Amino acid sequence: MIPRASRRTRKLDEARLSTVDLTGKTVLVTGASSGLGEATARALAARGARVVLGVRDLQAGARVARGIRDSIEGCPEDRVLVPTTPLDLSSNASVAAFAREVSSTHAPVLDVLVNNAGVNFLPKSFTPEGIGTIAQINFLGPAALTRLLEEPLRRAAARGGAAVVAHVSSATHRYAAIAPDARAFLRTWEHGSYAASKLANVVFANECQRRWGQSPTSETHANDERPRTMSGTRGRVVSVAIDPGAVFSNLWLRDAF
Repeated sequence: MIPRASRRTRKLDEARLSTVDLTGKTVLVTGASSGLGEATARALAARGARVVLGVRDLQAGARVARGIRDSIEGCPEDRVLVPTTPLDLSSNASVAAFAREVSSTHAPVLDVLVNNAGVNFLPKSFTPEGIGTIAQINFLGPAALTRLLEEPLRRAAARGGAAVVAHVSSATHRYAAIAPDARAFLRTWEHGSYAASKLANVVFANECQRRWGQSPTSETHANDERPRTMSGTRGRVVSVAIDPGAVFSNLWLRDAF
C-alpha cells in the first residue's frame, strides 16, 4: 500500500487512455486465456484493435474470445479471434507452427506483439532439448516467436507508424544476475529461475531495441529504387520491457507457500 504522504503517481493517465483509438491495428497477445493476457486483450479490443489470442488451450481461448466480443456492443466476429494452431511456448515446433499460421493468415501485418505468457512455481522439469522449462517458456519461446514475427511487425511499421513489441517482465529481474556461462541459466534448475528468465526478457527487449533502432524500416517506391527511411520512431519496430506490478493471476496458484 502506498502511504498517503507518498509523492508517487500513476504512470497511466486513465482519462487519456480511454480516448485511445486502435481501430485498424492488429495485436497479438500471448497467454491470453486468463489473467493479465485476458485483461490486456479485452482492453485492446475495447479500443478498436483486432486482437489475435495466442493460447495453448484452444477451447479456453475460444471462451475468452467470445466473452470479449459479447462485452463490446456491436463487436464483429473477427475483432477477437483464436488461431487454429495452439501456442505452446515449451515447444519450439509449436512456436514455429503458430508463427506460420499467424503471419500467413491472421496477421501478415502485425502492429503490436504482447509477449505476456509466462510460468512460475513449476516442479523441476526440462524440455527434450535439456532446457529448463521456466527458461524455455518465459524466455526462449517468446524470443523465438518475436524473431519469427519480425517481418509482419516491419510491414506494420512501414505502413505508416511504429510497430511495438511489449515484453512482460517483472521487478524480480533485479534479483538475478547474468551468468558467465549461458548453460547455468538454460540447463540448470534452481530457486531463482523465474527471476533469471525475467532478466533475460529485459536484456532481450533492450537488444531488440538496439538492433531495430539502428535499422529503420524502409520503403521502395516504383519510381525510386532507393529506400526511403523514416525518422523518429515512425517506420521502426519499438521494443519495450514492462513490469506489470503485483497482480494475482493464475501464475500464483502453483505457489506452495
